[in-house]
Amino acid sequence: MRVALDTNIWSYLADSGEVAKFDARAAAAGLRIVTPPSILLEVLYTRDLGRRMAIVDALCSGRRLRPPTEAQAMCEEVIAEIRRLHPEWLRRMPDTAEVASLNSFWTKRIWREARHRASVTRVDGAERSHQDLITRNQRTNASNAKAEAFDILDLNALVASPQPGDALKGRGWRDERPVALWRAENAVLYWYQVIVVGSRAIVTKEDSTFTDWVGAYVDLRELRRHEDEFFAMWLYDVNAKAVLRNWVAWAIVWAQMQRKVEQSGAIDAQHSAYLCDCDVFLTADKRFAHALNIVADQAPAPVATTRLVSAGSPEIVESIFAALT
Repeated sequence: MRVALDTNIWSYLADSGEVAKFDARAAAAGLRIVTPPSILLEVLYTRDLGRRMAIVDALCSGRRLRPPTEAQAMCEEVIAEIRRLHPEWLRRMPDTAEVASLNSFWTKRIWREARHRASVTRVDGAERSHQDLITRNQRTNASNAKAEAFDILDLNALVASPQPGDALKGRGWRDERPVALWRAENAVLYWYQVIVVGSRAIVTKEDSTFTDWVGAYVDLRELRRHEDEFFAMWLYDVNAKAVLRNWVAWAIVWAQMQRKVEQSGAIDAQHSAYLCDCDVFLTADKRFAHALNIVADQAPAPVATTRLVSAGSPEIVESIFAALT
């Protein structure tokens, strides 16, 4: 069974000094412990150096499964759909060197640097800016939902319709019928991140992660010439199961809005994409667990089950395994 632990669980393990005990129990139970890069990035927010390094050591000790970043995995889904639906947009020769370099950094190098360099740089401004944007959008959408009295929690009932001045600006619509909101919002997200940000990042220093991953396989100059077709692809043709991570990352942002929107919600949204990489996700955060279960119940394909661990328990290892039974 593949098990991923939220950052709060890793913090409790490091603080208790029971990492070795946890690893022994996990090995005996045949568990495979998944450590998403997003968890490491959140740990790097920890201000106290000693505590930060203790949590990093806990993440790196024992046998761990290190999946690629959520950005890589999400972009790979989109690339696969482009390959299926619009192979003419693909590069003749993929930039495999760029892919190898990015993958090596996120699955190997960043972990080595975090563990062996006490002065490792914490999350940069671009990452924090992106998270701030997610939080602002959540608060705006939650306010609008309350004003219009519609049910945020029925995720599959959320739709978008062609309207003057909408975020799609009329792009991609084939008729006046509404489409699932996740389609419209992902269309806008990917065009903005891959094309808009990608074209100016060298000057603005914005995070060009999506451009780097997608651009390794997709001819971005060709894509720019097919703006309307790109939006139509998302609005009508993309298969929800084929872009499951993207659906989950979209859905968690809405599921979190049922309660007070917190700054940490943007970081939790990154963790949610890894529900596709494990069988069980453990957290001590009741709000996050509730939101993840809403997403899992409505997802177009099965994702990990989320279970709650007793927060601050003096017997953290026992609490973890109690949650797994």
